[in-house]
Amino acid sequence: MSSAPVRDAFRAAWDSFAPGVSYFDVVNKPVRLGGAEWRGALLGTLTFAVAERSDQTFGSSAWVEERGTVTISIFVPSGSSDEAAIAKATEIQRRLAGRLLAADLLVSSVFGPIDEQPEGAGEFYQVQLGAEYVWQAREARLNPGNGG
Repeated sequence: MSSAPVRDAFRAAWDSFAPGVSYFDVVNKPVRLGGAEWRGALLGTLTFAVAERSDQTFGSSAWVEERGTVTISIFVPSGSSDEAAIAKATEIQRRLAGRLLAADLLVSSVFGPIDEQPEGAGEFYQVQLGAEYVWQAREARLNPGNGG
């Protein structure tokens, strides 16, 4: 799972890069897309995966770099056209690629849209994007390795 600042920045910026898509947080929650959380024609989720996290400097206030991928999923109810989900995913890709979401968080590239579940278990149609990010920040250490 990505660092808290990465997760917080993506969630906070949701409305700016995915306007018109209701956000549903799926971290540690079951997803029931037919329930009350389906507030509109388009619903979106984020999932977070770290590819690499490394210290760039040493000491009690190390400079840390994290790289990973945030998967952005867009859902539409079954029976509606897939065009809305694909168009919205393409719009998100254009809004997000190469963007600074925070002073220390760059979305370096966005790939997709990927038609992940064309059948959608009969309930929904899903399109996904992969947003690759780089996060760099100072991080306080409880034990900087000085033996004390």
